Amino acid sequence: MRETAPKVWFTALRATDTAVRAQMDPVSINPDGLIKVAPLLHWSSKDLHAYCVQHGLPNNFDYVDPTKGEDNRECGLHLAH
Repeated sequence: MRETAPKVWFTALRATDTAVRAQMDPVSINPDGLIKVAPLLHWSSKDLHAYCVQHGLPNNFDYVDPTKGEDNRECGLHLAH
């Protein structure tokens, strides 16, 4: 993040993931000015699946993020944001 210093960050966070994410707004601005956009925040799993089917996109239901050793652990790419 420091290297590229983006002005806007799009994320696939979903409100159903955690109680904290359920309280988030789809667009927020961090104290350092980074604009974070979560366009899928309020999509249900059904909505997301339907979109993937409609557009021929693969699902990642079985994807395991190798940067996360534990459930609900953030990857660390954005700890400063």
